Amino acid sequence: MQASSTKLRLWPGTSAAFLTPALLRPGGRSGQQSPERSDVEPKPEKESIMTRLTTALTAIALAFLTADAATASEEETVTMLLNQALAGMDGKEVNMVQVDVPAGFETPRHLHPGHMFMYVLEGAVEIDVDGQPTVQLAAGDAAYEIPGIPMIGRNLSATEGARLLIFALGDAGAPIELPAPE
Repeated sequence: MQASSTKLRLWPGTSAAFLTPALLRPGGRSGQQSPERSDVEPKPEKESIMTRLTTALTAIALAFLTADAATASEEETVTMLLNQALAGMDGKEVNMVQVDVPAGFETPRHLHPGHMFMYVLEGAVEIDVDGQPTVQLAAGDAAYEIPGIPMIGRNLSATEGARLLIFALGDAGAPIELPAPE
């Protein structure tokens, strides 16, 4: 996770890295108010309304930007380590992936069309497979997931990520995971 000074998405292809606290203060980068002009009479009520409006709009915009950035960082990261056709087993392949699971993450209900073997490298996870008791696994634990049975997986920690090593055996070219039917 990177610090809050990272670029935030406004819409695809753009960022809000320019929205720094210094630029949001009255007076811009210097943080100082513009010098008073003697030939212009101040309009405190109008300036006050404009200041409040600008502050409110900025707060709303930043709330949306922050929520978008937080949502994007809550996805699991899957890294393919090996994809190999199996000799002597026509149409079958093995996939080995590393899955980095963020704190508090829960998968949508899904199933695995092939045989799935999981080893927990770091952290602790829970597997809730339809029709079976819920299983909790910590670093060093391993599990087997039966093909075609809907399940939900979740990281048990609200503050620490988990890292899994997944070994999947299935039909060549088939996805490792599919959405479970309702």
